[in-house]
Amino acid sequence: MSSNPRKLTVFVDDIEQKYSVINIPQAIRFWSFVQQPNSSFIVTKFERRSFSSAHGVTGSIALEWGKVW
Repeated sequence: MSSNPRKLTVFVDDIEQKYSVINIPQAIRFWSFVQQPNSSFIVTKFERRSFSSAHGVTGSIALEWGKVW
């Protein structure tokens, strides 16, 4: 990721989501927690982009890496 500050924008079924994460360090690990029984999700791809495909969502919220959410 070459942008600074680094930002993660999440898309579900090609739809930009309300929450994003800002000030991400250069090297990170991802983890998740699925609360509902018999629930799951699949990460279909990670991409390193030279430009953002995010356009912003009305009412979006940027969560800062390393802070309590």
